[in-house]
Amino acid sequence: MTVDQAIAAIAARQQGVIGRAQLRAIPLSDAAIAKRVATGRLHPVFKGAYAVGIPAASVESLRIAALISTAPSFVSHRDAGEHYGLLKPIPGPVHVTVAHGRRIARERIVVHRARSLHGDDRREYGPLRLTSPARTLVDLAGTLTERELTRAFDESQRLGLASSRDVAAACERAGPRRGIGLLAGLAREPSLPVGRARNGGEAAFPRLCRDHGLPVPAVNVPLLGYEVDFLWEGEGLVAELDGGHHDSRRARQSDALRDARLRAAGHPVIRFRSREMWTDGHLLAARIRVELGPQAG
Repeated sequence: MTVDQAIAAIAARQQGVIGRAQLRAIPLSDAAIAKRVATGRLHPVFKGAYAVGIPAASVESLRIAALISTAPSFVSHRDAGEHYGLLKPIPGPVHVTVAHGRRIARERIVVHRARSLHGDDRREYGPLRLTSPARTLVDLAGTLTERELTRAFDESQRLGLASSRDVAAACERAGPRRGIGLLAGLAREPSLPVGRARNGGEAAFPRLCRDHGLPVPAVNVPLLGYEVDFLWEGEGLVAELDGGHHDSRRARQSDALRDARLRAAGHPVIRFRSREMWTDGHLLAARIRVELGPQAG
């Protein structure tokens, strides 16, 4: 195998990036590495980490390059949250956690130090090493607002990434820190029926109901040939969370026909938008309470 083939083989396993130590082991001298950088065959990403052939373009390649630069380390905090789908991606430096005690400073990498990182708090997917979903929530607890942390926790439940027991155990291992009380409290609550939720909005609605003292509905339930978003089975009330795709003329006509059929069968229908949950949750809860009647609490 030639030097170029060896470089390509390693980079192919690491989203197109390679570390200086790996280059030296091929072996390449420092002068040979510098020449490849000068000719554009290697592109520095972080200290000791290079993209092969073209600059690192994907988020995953940047995260792996950050791991190479700070090894041994784990992608953590916001980057881990984005990877798992708990947070919406935003541009910024890569966050990693090191548990070996050494102080490391890198441009465009935020290095967090931990005294230790329990085996249950680690995940490895090939070259990508991350904190576990439960540990990621622990790390995010000190940086997110109460609403943001609650949504991230609910999303972890919806996606089946971490059970309440996993999160509680991670909180206990982490010990006292900012935001940990709220997260531990979420983990202690009775579980919400979010497993059938198709998105974060659907996962958030059962919590809105619980927070306002309403019965928690079933989620995505087959009913009269349809699948309704939420159903209070005892009362027969249906609630539908409408996204932007409900705004077309055809969708409005279809929704009207569907609602008429449900109402004719004894199922009142409430339709609402996500923004009503976030900005006017008390008003939405009041609408639901009226429809449910005195038994709503």
